[in-house]
Amino acid sequence: MSSLAFEALDRHVVGGRADDLAVAGAARPVTYARLLETSAALAGGLRLLGVEPGGSVDLRLEPGLEQVVAVLAVVRLHLEVEDGADPRLGGDPLRVHLGADEYEWATVLKAGANDPAGSAERDPEGYADRMRTRFGHLLDPLLGGGTVTL
Repeated sequence: MSSLAFEALDRHVVGGRADDLAVAGAARPVTYARLLETSAALAGGLRLLGVEPGGSVDLRLEPGLEQVVAVLAVVRLHLEVEDGADPRLGGDPLRVHLGADEYEWATVLKAGANDPAGSAERDPEGYADRMRTRFGHLLDPLLGGGTVTL
């Protein structure tokens, strides 16, 4: 089986469903292509900040589009989600906290847009199951080609 990131987004985009609705209930409808673009940019931005694939991250995001994007970026990098991990994504306004440094969410997205993270060919053993157990409410609709409703 392909990686969770590929199955949730890339497969739909390359399969001709780029313009299909992936997230409803946000300020604007979000297509599979836009969700892929944004989550890959966030993952790329995190990678540029030195976040290593396979590491850990603390997600402190309210339910909404940013949470969906962050979970998909985490999946692209095979990050584990752990309370108290560094980096931390969250706050108001949204920021990426990395050690003593803070970066605006929008800046990380812009930086990553020039070097977006691709999906891995395969996931580490048990990774997809762990992420689906924790974030199935966001991942399962996308895996099935449906729409996440916020």
